[in-house]
Amino acid sequence: PRHDAIRVVGAGRCLSVIAEHQGPLSAVRLAGRYLVSGSFDGRVRQFEVLTGALLKTMTGHRNAVLALDVRGGRCVSGGNDRDLRVWDLDDHSTAATGEGAGGGVTIGGYALGGHNSGVQAVAIANANCVVSASDDYELRVWDFSVPQRRRRRVLP
Repeated sequence: PRHDAIRVVGAGRCLSVIAEHQGPLSAVRLAGRYLVSGSFDGRVRQFEVLTGALLKTMTGHRNAVLALDVRGGRCVSGGNDRDLRVWDLDDHSTAATGEGAGGGVTIGGYALGGHNSGVQAVAIANANCVVSASDDYELRVWDFSVPQRRRRRVLP
């Protein structure tokens, strides 16, 4: 079986197969009618869940995407590159580049650095707060309400 495909199943049958990643899948979140996935190919992708249509490919991680969370049009992904990246899922203004079935490519997002090892877990607590956990034995709280995207170490 393919390790880079997502099968959407409903009413006991396969509704669609999503096979856009170029590496094993490592993270997935359902957000309304959208599915957001991360992979060892270092990309985060957004799909329309029922049709499997690729809406957006987000690049910026330099290594595997290990965790992600979605809330209110925002996606935060954590990677083996020690970074978190913040993506705007509602912005589809990026032109299609031929990658995937018409999905545009967004480069970058913005990065939150600070962990000393791969980010294994990410949770969006509310509109202003993201929590991340890493192999560096640290839990960090990221505060979006301050312009500098200030971080605070919570648990060493």
